[in-house]
Amino acid sequence: MKRELTAEEATAVRKFIGKKGFRNNDMCSAMFADFAPMVQDELVKDTEVELHEAIQKAYAALGAIGFSSMEDAYQRKLQRWHWKNLQADTRGYTSSTRGILLLILLTIFAYFLYRSTHKDFQEGVRYGIGITMLIAFAILLLQHRPVSKNYTAYKSFVGLGFVLFSFIINLQIFTISLDDQFPAIVQSVLFVVTAYSSTIFVNVFDKGLKRVVTEMDALELNPT
Repeated sequence: MKRELTAEEATAVRKFIGKKGFRNNDMCSAMFADFAPMVQDELVKDTEVELHEAIQKAYAALGAIGFSSMEDAYQRKLQRWHWKNLQADTRGYTSSTRGILLLILLTIFAYFLYRSTHKDFQEGVRYGIGITMLIAFAILLLQHRPVSKNYTAYKSFVGLGFVLFSFIINLQIFTISLDDQFPAIVQSVLFVVTAYSSTIFVNVFDKGLKRVVTEMDALELNPT
């Protein structure tokens, strides 16, 4: 026999999860989805048991690690979700007309940049791309904000964005330091790679951040 939790009982279970240190709304909802059936089972086993006793028994059944296994499972789920979407968005952008056209224009620009301009100007363009990328990253964070920042999915995606941003910036700085060691054609290729990577990052991060914010706002308005 299945016993559904009342609204008051569900709230009590959520509060118990929160008291264990899991206050991010999406994390709490994910844990509730797994933990609530365990509480329901305890209530079915003994119809005389009080709710708080059923909660304690269900929690004890998790063992010494408590909610840690549920937390790890949700974090892994988030990472898979983020990477899957990032890969799909990257493929979508690079195969789009806009992405292909930009690659062609960057290639043409790089050819003339490293053929007919001074090294200082070339470095200025490279650093300018990095600064523009930094400004775009900051603008996107300000532009796409959820109703509540109290979400693991939002924080983890922004953290992933910082990692990718740092990687691309360091790649740009590294390739600039190698410019003197390569002929113009290689320098042009390195410029196209870093400039195009920056453009991909901004577009993919923009789309991914919108997706996360939309998902989290939906959860905020319709919690489960």
